[in-house]
Amino acid sequence: GLGPGQYIAQGRALGHARSYLGGVPDLAGAQAFAVGVEAGADQPGKDFSLTLTSDITGTISYGGTQTGALHVGLFADQALTQPLYTLVILSPTFPQAYRFSQPPPDTEGLRPGTYFVAAFLDSNASGARDASEAAGQAGGSVSVAENSVVGGVNLALADPDMTTGAISGT
Repeated sequence: GLGPGQYIAQGRALGHARSYLGGVPDLAGAQAFAVGVEAGADQPGKDFSLTLTSDITGTISYGGTQTGALHVGLFADQALTQPLYTLVILSPTFPQAYRFSQPPPDTEGLRPGTYFVAAFLDSNASGARDASEAAGQAGGSVSVAENSVVGGVNLALADPDMTTGAISGT
């Protein structure tokens, strides 16, 4: 059995989206629960259900000169501050197709919900988007139902505007 401490429960099954206690897709949002010292004690009320996997697919285009890993993210908010899923394509070839589900038999994909889709080229290999990197995002939110695929969520990456101020002198 489990020893005393704090635990996080994760549910996963083929053809279903990963879920953590609290109904969230990511470890960061999962609810921890305590296991007491009483041997063999049940922890009631820690139930959750798995949804059939869903997916968002599309193509990302880019015509610039930057290279690096392509990071595609699904976010809970339009400001792109609450990441839920991340896909990394190490050596993209543009136009680059993307999808979040895995090939059979492990078809783990997305939980149904509403997402904001964004991508960037990690040209300095920092793992995070920097102001100098090519980036883009879908025009609005994307809603996906359980056991469905929303296709055609295409993005165009663009290099940032690196406009500088005027230089004058005598």
